[in-house]
Amino acid sequence: MYLPILYAAIIGVLQVLADKFSMYKFKFKTELISFAAGMAVTYLFLVLLPDFVIGVTRLRLIPERLIFVYVLLGFSLLHIAEKYVYQHAPPHKLRREVAFVHDIAMFLYHIIIGVIILNISKQNFYAGLVFFIPILLHTTMIRIPEIKVKKSKVKVTFEACATMIGVLLAIMLPVSRQMFFSLLGFMGGALLFIVVRDIIPKYRKGKVEFFLMGIIIYMFIITSLWNFLG
Repeated sequence: MYLPILYAAIIGVLQVLADKFSMYKFKFKTELISFAAGMAVTYLFLVLLPDFVIGVTRLRLIPERLIFVYVLLGFSLLHIAEKYVYQHAPPHKLRREVAFVHDIAMFLYHIIIGVIILNISKQNFYAGLVFFIPILLHTTMIRIPEIKVKKSKVKVTFEACATMIGVLLAIMLPVSRQMFFSLLGFMGGALLFIVVRDIIPKYRKGKVEFFLMGIIIYMFIITSLWNFLG
């Protein structure tokens, strides 16, 4: 029970620290972003989505042909929210409204992460740890602004508490297996959108070798744990 709380606290602390820096201060920023993207993609396709499919199939939550509907919802809702603001916000308010929608979406996303951290950690220590590492990296990376941005301490602290809020909610209001796998699928879609939209470096940016390194290292860790746990 204490481990998910520790994970949530670490995520929150790093989010607060990330808001205090800007990307130009990091010497190996491109390498770290590419490496984190490789780990996140590996976890998504080797663990999160397969576990979602297995769970939904066993529980018979939805027809097999609609099995990825929760993933589609997670991906689509983030895209629609962002696109709506871009197309409807007045030009002089665009940056502020995009930032507002992004902050709300990330707050809700981290609450779901907190709920999932608790439930996955109940399975075994390794499942929780394997989930925690890529989540920690990618959520920290997307919090570090390209340029120095001044935010109020109250806002930063409130946003950083989202994962902890999710963990505490899951402790006080345990979710059913059906709800857990629904949230897992939704988070998988949201994670896919965030990785493609915010984490994977665009065009000429990024280091392919570090992206591949992230994939290979985390694939080795995951498959080694599979063999170790049987």
